[in-house]
Amino acid sequence: MADADIQFCLAICGSQVTEDNLVPAYIAIVFAFVFVAFYPIGFLGVNFLYSQEVITTRYRAPASGVSTAVHWLSAFVVACKSHPAPQRLMSHTN
Repeated sequence: MADADIQFCLAICGSQVTEDNLVPAYIAIVFAFVFVAFYPIGFLGVNFLYSQEVITTRYRAPASGVSTAVHWLSAFVVACKSHPAPQRLMSHTN
């Protein structure tokens, strides 16, 4: 549900942006940061808890390790790929 909400908010804000009116773009950026701030409250524990509840006792530790590794690897990839994004965006806006 949270994913659909943020998509709706960003779509509405993005559709209202013009060259003279950049306020909706700034509001969309705020929506994205608020979504990132509150997303862990609802969904972050799922990948850690699911492996503990569903998997049998014999495979719990390896499954928990895999889920934790995937989570951290995904966060690392996102951090590495989003770092150069502002420079690339600024070169296309001028």
